[in-house]
Amino acid sequence: MAFVKDRDEPIYTISIAAKLVRPVVVSTQKGVEATRPIHAQTLRMYDRLGLVKPRKVGKNRFYSDRDIERLQQIQHLTQNIKVNLSGVAYIISLMDQMGKMELLGETIEAMLREAEERAGQIEVRRSAPRAENSEEA
Repeated sequence: MAFVKDRDEPIYTISIAAKLVRPVVVSTQKGVEATRPIHAQTLRMYDRLGLVKPRKVGKNRFYSDRDIERLQQIQHLTQNIKVNLSGVAYIISLMDQMGKMELLGETIEAMLREAEERAGQIEVRRSAPRAENSEEA
């Protein structure tokens, strides 16, 4: 049996999460670029702003794979595209709304398919007695 990982299971501490998020590239005095993990305080700030919602157990924060992906999105928006945190919050809100709309669309499509299937079954039932009656006559 294959192991299926739950992407919403909070398993990473804040220090591990900081290492898993794409590292910040910094220039050294020698002109060489070095990487260092995002500071844990940055992750705490993202939590305070509501950009990511890690599960809290006591004072400890635990991050899921989905949280790590969200943190990577935030880093991409702030570091590469230079969006400020207010803009990031707005973009993430829009992305969440789009995800909900996609799920709603899929639900509506499934309901439509089910309704069409039922309508087809009703049509078959309606036409079946007519065929029997015409054969008897």
